[in-house]
Amino acid sequence: MGMLTNDDHGQAAVLMLAVVALAVGAALGLRTAVGVVIAEAQAQSAADAVALRAAEVDCESARVVLGRGRARLVSCAVDGLDAVVVVEVAGRTATARASRSPRAPSGGVNPWP
Repeated sequence: MGMLTNDDHGQAAVLMLAVVALAVGAALGLRTAVGVVIAEAQAQSAADAVALRAAEVDCESARVVLGRGRARLVSCAVDGLDAVVVVEVAGRTATARASRSPRAPSGGVNPWP
């Protein structure tokens, strides 16, 4: 009793291998989840910036806000003082809406220098 037999040798190595495999799987799953959250945040941030620019000026100049980043303008519509845009980053889309004040000048001129 309490003595190891030949059948017991190596079981700890198998258990450690299982624990390491589980840890690696969890780390990969966490990395994927964090990547999705980051892409969603980047898409929303880009959509907000583009919507503000589109409401101030127009959709074509709003494209400049995206620059050469990973974001892609899916759609942009300006109706009167309101702009609605959809932006995609790494397969994640975000929608943003912005309005221009009826008193604000159009053409992207900053009334408060």
